[in-house]
Amino acid sequence: MTRPSLPLAEQRDIHRRAEAEEALAGLKEHSSPLLKKTYLLMCETGEIRPLAKPSNGFAFEGPYEECQDFKDILDDLRKH
Repeated sequence: MTRPSLPLAEQRDIHRRAEAEEALAGLKEHSSPLLKKTYLLMCETGEIRPLAKPSNGFAFEGPYEECQDFKDILDDLRKH
């Protein structure tokens, strides 16, 4: 049976760390704790995240041919 794969497309910058650090430093004492936690997390985890692209319909060709009884289910999965 062919196994579908989810290829990792690339790494992407999702924010600028310097801007997050600047925003964190500029927070007032009475600022939202959730906002502070978010800026801290942005600083700790860094700027780059993996960006996965969705697999295409070709991933279903093997299972579609091999599992005739599941065609309706595979069609539904392919739509999403």
